[in-house]
Amino acid sequence: MPAIGQVVNFRYEILEKTGEGAYFTVFRTRDKVMNRLIATKVLKPEYASDAEFCSRLITRARLLVTLSHPNLTKVFEADTSADATYIAEEHVRGIDLKERIRRIAPFTVSAAVDIALSMAQGLDYLHRNGIVHGDLRPQKVLIGPEGEVKITGAGLALASVAQEDRRSLDLMRTAHYAAPEIFDGARPDEQSEIYSLGIILYEMMTGALPFDADTPLAIAVQHARDPVPSARALNTGVPRAIDGIISKALEKTPEARYPSVQDLLSDLRSAQESLRLGKSLAWSPQDHPAQTASTAEPQRQREETVWQFLGKSLLLVGVVALVVGVAFVALFRSTPPDVNVPDVTGMTATDARTHLEQVGLEMALEREDFNEKYDEGQIYFTTPQAGEPVKKGTVVQIFVSKGPRYRKVPSVAGMSEARARQVLADASFAVGDARTVYSSSVPAGDVVSQSPKSGTRAERNAVIDLTVSLGPDPTAVEATQPDASAEPDSSDNVSQSQTRRLNIRFTVPEGGGLKKIEIVVKDESGEHTEYLEYHDPGDEVSTTVNAVGKDVEIRTLVDGKEVDRQIK
Repeated sequence: MPAIGQVVNFRYEILEKTGEGAYFTVFRTRDKVMNRLIATKVLKPEYASDAEFCSRLITRARLLVTLSHPNLTKVFEADTSADATYIAEEHVRGIDLKERIRRIAPFTVSAAVDIALSMAQGLDYLHRNGIVHGDLRPQKVLIGPEGEVKITGAGLALASVAQEDRRSLDLMRTAHYAAPEIFDGARPDEQSEIYSLGIILYEMMTGALPFDADTPLAIAVQHARDPVPSARALNTGVPRAIDGIISKALEKTPEARYPSVQDLLSDLRSAQESLRLGKSLAWSPQDHPAQTASTAEPQRQREETVWQFLGKSLLLVGVVALVVGVAFVALFRSTPPDVNVPDVTGMTATDARTHLEQVGLEMALEREDFNEKYDEGQIYFTTPQAGEPVKKGTVVQIFVSKGPRYRKVPSVAGMSEARARQVLADASFAVGDARTVYSSSVPAGDVVSQSPKSGTRAERNAVIDLTVSLGPDPTAVEATQPDASAEPDSSDNVSQSQTRRLNIRFTVPEGGGLKKIEIVVKDESGEHTEYLEYHDPGDEVSTTVNAVGKDVEIRTLVDGKEVDRQIK
């Protein structure tokens, strides 16, 4: 395996490792000939030693070199050199769709439709060029920083079709997205990829998989037997049209699905157009079934008895169980596992490395990310996962927590400015420009108020603004000297420099999911955010804000949109 700094085939300089899949390790590299950053996928040593497999893989990858489509990663070269067997392709900044689903699903309808439509366009281009992807999963879809959608790895999975043990291993890994006929031994084709795209659209709209179980065999049975759950039933925000598109794509038999990806594209474009123009999405593809040349066969199908249907379903389940069962036996006989991956979640990387090395496994850092459950430095996920049987020497990729993304803002009101800065820094917050204001109640140099206020949750390294006292206003002191001839002015009970505490009550509007609530105060010291928190619809928000001076403007914003404004 190439090392950092090594140059593959005298051209691709390895800069850093960016990922790892079943067959490839992915590196960000510099193309020294074209002077550009690209992604270089290097075949793992255990597969690179199989000359026949390498030949099939490179042959399939080279079919992609002549292709160019905005929704496919561009392949520049595929070859075997003295250094490695590799595929050089377009480098896409961003994350894969599976990770995006994990972070933000369920998606908005427009976002899900846009991504599904982009994927369908890429697939249609592949199919028109005689290529089937063969392994369509959200892990194979990259989302760029500007929302670009790129399908990667087209056709490569078919290189293992001729080898039963590898095909069985691939099927285990892709069970959630494979069409029923794939478990029955069929080769991936356009119809099976329509099914996989339907699964992905369902997952984007609901955040869940339609078929899920503890084992690939159980998942296969669900694909073959269980009715497709309604996305609309799980997420009431799913329009009838989108639910219908998903249902048609997930029909059990290939003949009942969309005839082609182009037909699926047509419905997705209709949905996208309706969303852009604000039209109704109450229609469904099921309202207008495709016409066939003969009406006799559909009539006979409608007249099938319940017992006939049940018999066919049970037969299909039996065949699926037999095929997958034989594949499992063949797999485990040919590659007996040496060890089970120990559970290292919750450990530090140092402790985890010790545990893994004790059973003959290696460790590599895959990613560091925020995690609400695990403290900073603790491992929150591994691949392969705990309990999975693997060969000795396998590299276990670890995912390490950077701690919670959001932290409670500590209270620094009444502290000296220097002490407040230290407390905020210790809590992983930064301090912005400190405003100054006269105050008769807070000593000079101490903090009068802060924004956001204490007790709210804010992202790490968020900027906390401070308002610092200058002490009493000298002009105000002179103006308040006793004057026996002066009458009390009831209209000016509040000093222009006095700090006030105002109670705010607010009900979060209904509809949608979690909402960002901000309360922004504009007073004598300027405009500052006194409250920033996330709430569910219907929650009652009750808080106290600090304000300086007589005339105070208080604005309440929901997801950045102003919904209330008060003058106090």
